[in-house]
Parts: sequence; C-alpha cells; structure tokens
Amino acid sequence: MGARETIAAQLQGEDFDQLRAEIDRAEAEDAKAILHRHRIAAANSWASAVATAAGKGDHRPAKDLLLHTRTIEPVADLSRGQNVVLVFGDVKVPGLNGD
Repeated sequence: MGARETIAAQLQGEDFDQLRAEIDRAEAEDAKAILHRHRIAAANSWASAVATAAGKGDHRPAKDLLLHTRTIEPVADLSRGQNVVLVFGDVKVPGLNGD
C-alpha cells in the first residue's frame, strides 16, 4: 500500500468525520469573527457608495440601505400580475362594496 492509500485509509470513519465537523465549525466561527470585526468598515463603505452613486444619478445603494435598515418598506411590484383597483368618487362596484 502506498503513502496516499495509507493516508486515505486513515481519513475515514466516524472519528475523522467528527474531527472534520469540529474543524468546519471552528473555521465558520473564525469567518464570522472576521466579518463581525469589519462590519463598521463595511457600513462606512456602503455610506460612501451611497454618496458616490447618488452623484452619478444611481440611487440603488441608498434604496438598499433604507430597505435593509427597514427605514422604508418595499413597494409592491405591479409588474407581477397584481391587481390594482382605483375608485374615483362614490362609484359602486359589484362585489367590492358588499353588494
């Protein structure tokens, strides 16, 4: 049996699977910690992007910021087949006025 086969034989089984899961959890925690430490810089970059994009007439970063901070609510997308009913004055519409 060659070196690769010997190593491959050792990297199997319940103990190895448990070790791999522990390493995966530890790496995930490390990655989350890195993201957590950089959230202020990311927020500052986003704020800068809002101003830069707005200067070019692109207000998507501002909209995204307002949506993700729940400052505004998304507007219904009328292009997806939603019905809109407009009522002017005292119009009676069968089925809508309890008739």
